[in-house]
Amino acid sequence: MRINSRFFVLNAILALATGGIVYTCMSVENSADLRRRDSVDIVKSTASPESISHKTPENFTVAFIGDQGAKDNSQTVLQLIKDEGAGAVVHAGDFDYENDPALWEELINDVLGPNFPYFAAVGNHDDDLFYGEDGYHNVLARRMNRIGIPWDGELGVKSSFVYNGIFVVLTAPDLLGTGHAEYIRDKLAQSNARWRISCWHKNMNAMQCGKKGDDTGWGVYEESRKGGAIIATGHEHSYSRTHLLSSCEHQIVASTSDTLGLAQDDPKTPDIDEGKSFVFVSGIAGKSIRNQDRGGPWWASVYTSDQGAKFGALFGVFNYQGNEGLARFYFKNIDGEIVDDFYVTSPSREEIVSLASGNQ
Repeated sequence: MRINSRFFVLNAILALATGGIVYTCMSVENSADLRRRDSVDIVKSTASPESISHKTPENFTVAFIGDQGAKDNSQTVLQLIKDEGAGAVVHAGDFDYENDPALWEELINDVLGPNFPYFAAVGNHDDDLFYGEDGYHNVLARRMNRIGIPWDGELGVKSSFVYNGIFVVLTAPDLLGTGHAEYIRDKLAQSNARWRISCWHKNMNAMQCGKKGDDTGWGVYEESRKGGAIIATGHEHSYSRTHLLSSCEHQIVASTSDTLGLAQDDPKTPDIDEGKSFVFVSGIAGKSIRNQDRGGPWWASVYTSDQGAKFGALFGVFNYQGNEGLARFYFKNIDGEIVDDFYVTSPSREEIVSLASGNQ
């Protein structure tokens, strides 16, 4: 039986000597956390930091997916990613749903190849076999090492890296590890990258359009927003995307424009919160598609079974047409239909450096 680390077992012990009852609280840790602690088989980063490219190629395309499965539709979505010319995938958890890391890797390799940049955060259907010699962690870590991408931290759980000038933070709130919001805050504050992506699997209820509850806490959302990072999630099997937000927790819309201007909080103005970003759920990469159960004025796009949704992926085209501060985003389904299309701007490099110096 798998027991989540946030629960406790309360044991009542009869103290015969005193005739009273002594209660002791014993923490029961997540089974995957225990395997990690006992394992010596975790693959570490071996690539040199000097191999990092801090320049984003023109029209560099990243595909964002989640909740994939190991079905024909899963393969079709991967083929769509290949056909769109994507140079990387960011996968927001829930891989093959079969607890079979080898099967999942084969699915990816058959379409994209063994050296394709494929980055992923652990999902709730992955954590039981995330660790171990042949677990999902090592599948991902070996791929990173083959490609030559160094990373910080525990890959897919509390980790960060730079690829082609894009800073990516992968965490696992409510799944594995602790201190995710603080990690996101600190790593974003240290980065000079214009483009930042903060990715995890689970949600808060108001940040998805299905029946998912309040799992992650608001800290990971708010620290990502304050750091000017695009917030990529999965878990709910649909696609949804917010307007530009100045508060995720309170769903405050900063703009309803189809050009979303990312902004970072300035640490030198403690009474003002300038951070702005948007949140999306891209969770229809092949497993299933669910209906819409909730909405709100903060949503810019909702694509569920109620809208006749088909499987697909969100694509982000960075350094769009040679503009380093511009990206085009669009969600495309496996029939070739574009159901959401918008632009995102990032702060200038000078602004980023100035804000980073203020965090020192």
